[in-house]
Amino acid sequence: MIEQTVVKMVIRIAMNKEDFTTDKQDSFKRGLADIAGVAKESVRIIRISSQDSTRCHLLARGISLSTEVVVKDTSQGASVALQITPTNLNAQMSKLGLPQVEVLQSAEVVVVQFAVAASSQTTPAPLSSSVPPAVMVSKTIEDIHNEHAILLSNGQGVMIPSGLLSTAATISVEVKLWAPAAQNNMTLKSDVLYFSPSGTTFMKPVNWSSIL
Repeated sequence: MIEQTVVKMVIRIAMNKEDFTTDKQDSFKRGLADIAGVAKESVRIIRISSQDSTRCHLLARGISLSTEVVVKDTSQGASVALQITPTNLNAQMSKLGLPQVEVLQSAEVVVVQFAVAASSQTTPAPLSSSVPPAVMVSKTIEDIHNEHAILLSNGQGVMIPSGLLSTAATISVEVKLWAPAAQNNMTLKSDVLYFSPSGTTFMKPVNWSSIL
């Protein structure tokens, strides 16, 4: 079992998807990395979504960025989370020539677990995939009144909106590549994802998430 500590947050920036080019994404990552005191490679944009708000937000229109910063441990994560404030973010955005931002979901320190299957000489060759075989991410949701993202490293996973669960629960997302189709020379068009625990009752529809 491999563990990784990340600081997750959701940020809205006053820009549309088309204008948020690769260069601007790199600038955003660099600015967030400077605030966190980490390398730019430790900052990941997991999901980009268009946002049209009818509420009195600072930014009425724009895109929301589900973002995470990889840190060494929970202690560093707590320090990083304290530094990611609207004031510090907007100071960096201004310095980099990017629009102002608004924090939609405050920084949260999360420890994710990756269970990697042991290799074997008798194991069939893996199918083409964007993530390693038999990877699982779990998250215990205690605050059921806020949105939570349970995502693999490539952005595949599930978004749990507020009010979805009636009680606290641990939700897992696992990708498995050794499907029976592989034994019959069939080519899978995508990863096979398993969500658990089975039998979980949700109060609202669940949104599938994939990298954009």
